[in-house]
Amino acid sequence: MEGKMGEFHFLRPWFLVLILPVAVIYIHVHTLKNPLVKWEKVIHPDLYRHLLLKEGKQSWFNPVNMIFVLAILIVLSLAGPAWETKPSLFSQDEAGLVIGLDLSVSMNQTDVQPSRLERAKYKIQRLLEQRGNSKTALVAYGGTGHTVVPLTHDPQIIVHYLNALATNLMPVPGKVPETVIPLSENFFSSTGVPGTLLLITDGTGRDSQRKFQEYFRQSDHQLIVWAMGKSLDRGAADYLPLERKSLKEMAARSKGKYTEVTLKDTDVAQICKWIDRHWVLAMEEKGFDPWIDAGYYLNFIILLIFVLWFRKGWTVTWSIALILISSGSLDRAVAGEAGFLSLWLTPDQQGYYYFKNKEYETAAERFDDLYWKGVAHYRAKNFKAALALFDRLDTLEGYFALGNTLAQSDHYIYAVKAYARVLRMDPDHEGARQNLEVMQTIIKQVKELSHSESVTAPPVTRLAEDTVLKEREAQKLDQGKNRYSASQLLNDHSLWRLWMRDIQKEPGKFLIKKFDMQLRQQERDTRSQKGLPMNATP
Repeated sequence: MEGKMGEFHFLRPWFLVLILPVAVIYIHVHTLKNPLVKWEKVIHPDLYRHLLLKEGKQSWFNPVNMIFVLAILIVLSLAGPAWETKPSLFSQDEAGLVIGLDLSVSMNQTDVQPSRLERAKYKIQRLLEQRGNSKTALVAYGGTGHTVVPLTHDPQIIVHYLNALATNLMPVPGKVPETVIPLSENFFSSTGVPGTLLLITDGTGRDSQRKFQEYFRQSDHQLIVWAMGKSLDRGAADYLPLERKSLKEMAARSKGKYTEVTLKDTDVAQICKWIDRHWVLAMEEKGFDPWIDAGYYLNFIILLIFVLWFRKGWTVTWSIALILISSGSLDRAVAGEAGFLSLWLTPDQQGYYYFKNKEYETAAERFDDLYWKGVAHYRAKNFKAALALFDRLDTLEGYFALGNTLAQSDHYIYAVKAYARVLRMDPDHEGARQNLEVMQTIIKQVKELSHSESVTAPPVTRLAEDTVLKEREAQKLDQGKNRYSASQLLNDHSLWRLWMRDIQKEPGKFLIKKFDMQLRQQERDTRSQKGLPMNATP
């Protein structure tokens, strides 16, 4: 969130014109209210002063003045005062960050301690902490690009696999940063809003500058280059200095940003600022309003004044309200079941109030509407309760929410059936179509993983030879250990959980297998695009 009072402005300033008629009416009412005004025209001023009775001043705290205050507050609320920017409730969840991490052998160099790669992994964790639950994906590349974790709101999943990444996991040697572009585009296209590609590397490939320039020239997305390493010549024959000049040039040609790793977290803070600012500017260009409408907060004051003014003995009621505020009881009354919300709002309105404030568990308790109660449970990651509620809804929205909850619960086959039901009801439902494709891809990967029997050994290069020779034995998968059929895994959820736990114990082995599968798929796609038979060399 960004905010400065120096950026204070009104989102709908034309409403401020209403202050003029309000002022005219207020003056006119005060004139009519004063019975002495009409006598001023018929009695001489010298005599008029002696006819007036000496009374104390009338209190400004009266219904007429309060109506005027209400009117001014309503006009200000309609005008939309704003000084802070923040993504909207929906777009904030959808805008994605794709982290492209270089796993070429030069990242093992120790000019940045303990190594370029280990420093990059630490910095990524710091970045994830700063971003919270914002959508983030992790891809890795060497000679080829590979998805480590697709877009997710859970940073712990990324951290789990991030710690296992090493340069010797790459199935093809080399440094080809542009291989992350198609992977990133797939993630960005699923969100529909401008995102950011954060490239963490120490150099470029032969054709990288041209490829990145071509992509970002026609894209709303942003490139940030996060350089790891130093450009000093250490004299060693195998030392590769940071390619600062080429990285800066690539960022500039791609309308992107460039920064280098720092000892403190100033680089992390700068990158977070660039990510947030890019989204704000992109939304402004597209006609969306990323400014927080602070007029919403005035509504609570307006409501309180309006309600109390209509009560008999309203001055006494105001005194009670002030006592409640000073004692702190008002906050407890507003939040309580028998407090303000219960008196003035329906259960669904109360639920929506808590939902907007991201108190999802409380919102789920308040909602009467089954769909919104289920959505609140879903946001609170209580998928079991959400499933029970969505399963009772025979609507398009209900089936779509059911599919999403099944997918989050790893019930992929049942999720496919739910999405298929949505598409039968509405063939143009884009969300169901996209999610169905994702589920089918996951099912395909599970089948390939369950039948895979070997893994292509990573190639040995000069800089990584010692490390690879020491770790290659540890990377071999145990043949026949915990091997299940795809049908068993996809239909028996308890077995699926056991299998996933076994995989997650050694994520490095899982990633070797996954990268090998992705490489074979990329080769098949290349052959298909060139019209070659599947067993031909591209």
